[in-house]
Amino acid sequence: MLLERGGELAALAAAVQPGDTGRGSVVLVRGPLGTGKSAVLNEIPHLPAAEGKHVLRASAARLEQDFEFGVARQLFEPILLATPPDVRDRWLAGTAGFAGLALGDDPLSTRRHAAAHGLTALLARICRDRPVVIVVDDLQWADQQSLAWLRGLTTDLSRRSVLLVVAVLTGDAGAARPLVREIAFAADRVLKPAPLSAAATATIVRAQFGEPAADEFAAACHKASGGNPLVLMSVLRDVLARGGRPDNAHAAAVWSSRPPSLLERMAAALAGQPEDIRNLARTIASLGSRMDHTLIDQCDGVQSLRSLGLLPDETGFLRDCLRDAFDGSMTLTETEQIHLRAAECLYTAGYPAEQAARELLAVTTPQPEWTAEVLLGGVDGAMRRDDPAAAQRYLRRTLLNCGPDDARRARLLVELATVERSTNPAAAVQHIGQAVGVLPTARDRAAAVSRLPTMIFDPVTGQLATRVADELGDPATLTGRDRELCLRLEARSRFAVREQQSALNAAVYRLRALGPEPPLDTWAERELVGVLLYLATLSGQVPSHEIGRVTNRLMAREPATPSHVYGSMPLVVVSAVAAGDASVADWLDAALAEATRRDSRIDLASVLSEQAFVLMRSGRHKQALATATQACDLVAGRFYESYEMFGLSLLWVAAETSDPGLARRIRAGTPNRPTHAGLAHRITRQMVQATLVARSNPRAALEEFEDCGRRLARAGWLNPVLFAWRSLAAALHHRLGFTAEAVRLIEEELEAAERWGAAEGIGRAQRIKGALTGDVAVLRAAVSTLEFSANRLELGKALVELGTRLHADGRPEASEHLRQGLLIAEDSGTPWLADRARARLGDRAPASLTDVQRRIAELAATGRANHEIAAELSVTRRAVEKQLTLCYRKLGITGRSELSRALGKIVASDDHPATLMEPQITEP
Repeated sequence: MLLERGGELAALAAAVQPGDTGRGSVVLVRGPLGTGKSAVLNEIPHLPAAEGKHVLRASAARLEQDFEFGVARQLFEPILLATPPDVRDRWLAGTAGFAGLALGDDPLSTRRHAAAHGLTALLARICRDRPVVIVVDDLQWADQQSLAWLRGLTTDLSRRSVLLVVAVLTGDAGAARPLVREIAFAADRVLKPAPLSAAATATIVRAQFGEPAADEFAAACHKASGGNPLVLMSVLRDVLARGGRPDNAHAAAVWSSRPPSLLERMAAALAGQPEDIRNLARTIASLGSRMDHTLIDQCDGVQSLRSLGLLPDETGFLRDCLRDAFDGSMTLTETEQIHLRAAECLYTAGYPAEQAARELLAVTTPQPEWTAEVLLGGVDGAMRRDDPAAAQRYLRRTLLNCGPDDARRARLLVELATVERSTNPAAAVQHIGQAVGVLPTARDRAAAVSRLPTMIFDPVTGQLATRVADELGDPATLTGRDRELCLRLEARSRFAVREQQSALNAAVYRLRALGPEPPLDTWAERELVGVLLYLATLSGQVPSHEIGRVTNRLMAREPATPSHVYGSMPLVVVSAVAAGDASVADWLDAALAEATRRDSRIDLASVLSEQAFVLMRSGRHKQALATATQACDLVAGRFYESYEMFGLSLLWVAAETSDPGLARRIRAGTPNRPTHAGLAHRITRQMVQATLVARSNPRAALEEFEDCGRRLARAGWLNPVLFAWRSLAAALHHRLGFTAEAVRLIEEELEAAERWGAAEGIGRAQRIKGALTGDVAVLRAAVSTLEFSANRLELGKALVELGTRLHADGRPEASEHLRQGLLIAEDSGTPWLADRARARLGDRAPASLTDVQRRIAELAATGRANHEIAAELSVTRRAVEKQLTLCYRKLGITGRSELSRALGKIVASDDHPATLMEPQITEP
């Protein structure tokens, strides 16, 4: 029940009732943002007076204004779909049939007049059966054709049993549209929901928290919200979500609350307003508590802000919300001096430097000397907040005050590159290059280049590292810091040419020259050995047991910190996993704990991506997918090129787990241009894309896989554990009928895997060879080999394949292998493999959902509303509702409360690929 809206509901009930007499009317509900207009409209179908009447509802949206007759469709489509065919045919007979022009898929612009006449005739037919109530929310955003039809309807309501109820957001630019104003002018009644009283506020607080509110808390809620229901509910939910209670001790939490939902609504309300109003809002947001009210009152758009309900009140609560809702700075030239004066006041008053630095960012003219200290203080504050983007802005602004001959310029460029290396490595490289040209000593230049992460080096930056290292001298004759810098530059130079076979051979020679126990005492030594191990892993020239032994020693000496992502340790992780060294998981757990303690978002995401890769290579697909998704969420869809393994690790996880949503996010966020993406990225993308088209065009996919093989061979990347292209090509050869060629390829992979020596690669090749040839002995060998592998999922695949072959031969031991494989598949979160095992065991598989249905069901099970799901998946809310209904039918449940339980039992649909990177062996 709505509080203090009895007058509005009574007026609506009185307006609804006369519909029985054949006389129509118009009711207008108007008011600022959040006053409860929609809530009042939502009560209309539940009014006793509305019983026995058709209630047609629509809600306009700003982004749908170009959708012809969009509001009319919302009004009529539901009732036509719910009406029996014979009644619907009667309604659409004659002139009413022209309504189909408005309700069809593509109404012709030249026949809009006929469409409007058809809608009017259709409405008249419906009114003959029952009176009609038309409810349109946010009329100011309705499409032009629907507005014209509604305007025409208002001129003829006296002869119809129709009540038109519309809601308009005051202050919105759309409310000034001529047709909207004409409809509003035709209203017989105008309802303006008033602010809630203090008593109503206290009642809502009690309902939200389940206990009475203390006087101070209730007063704070009422004063901060001004009786606005949207503001009040947003604040209460935010306080509740943060563990607050309605007592006096938490009254301060009301004033500090910045509800995300409220900030989004405020920003959305201003998004469609004229530029002058948006500029005014940005000015308020920028100045915050130092807002000059005299200046604000002189600006155009003040009345619109007041009508919208967004003009800051005397309490300052809305002012502070505006400040947090918008990241806009003053863009009007005449306001720059205001920002400069505000910054100076904050600086001289002893406020934190970053508060003053924020004001200086809006000043584009030359700044006084004192601003440099403020901006550099802002850099420190931003980095403590884990906001490198803000730190970059302060440093760039400082550089604008430095002339080309300023001695501070080179140091500032190095500091800027250090901040940029995690989010904008291309800019970091550029700024280091500029700094190297002016730094006075070879040591300074070497230290500057060493600031760049190892993983962003390519042949061009590698030449820079080599040139600077040569300036330092021969590392054999150097000591102390100079030797350390030289070794770090060597590591970067060698990684930069990783796609050259001669460079891999040289790296193996260098690693051998260091002896069986390479020196690992210093950071630089570990950095160089890490790169050499990775290059040796790519080539497969050093046996896996030797690689694993050294990676184990290295991780025992290297501190597990999140900053390892800027050195060679991510490469060590790859080498360790490829070699079967299980200690890497514990090391990453320690690094993750430290990243969590530091609360560094990007470093945390980087470590999580490595963990996802390790989980995936150990066969724990469910955990890998969850970890990869968490990493994606942390960086909000931007996969920085800080080091090669970040996006690549997540891309591998998406491929192995066959999660299309994760694959789309990663493909959209990772680099795809040859000048920015390394060979590992390009090959993995090519293999994933080829697998996606393999079902529809196996020959084209086969050509892509073989091209991958040629490119890997040219680079000397021969390790079969990292890039098992032959397995995928062999499956396609077999599918196309070329079994001999398929066997040849998989035997080559088996031979390479045996040279490398890791159990995972050998067992995988044995499994696929056994599947191709039907040789049970080879499959038994695969199971035996994989017993020693960290990848339990590979063992599960081998067990299911062996069980399947034995089952076909009628061997009783088949069931035991299948059940063991089933347990591993369920534990790893691999439903397609579990489904295959169940099918052989004769167990009935649960009902299946499509990819879209599964994703929608999972989001709904977490409590997401339909409109939130629609926004995330870029579909309409109606599509979400339709798919959820299908999910309920397939799963045999009645609603959302049962989704979590039901989702635990479903498996992938029959047309869902088992996995993107898993070859499907079928009879040709």
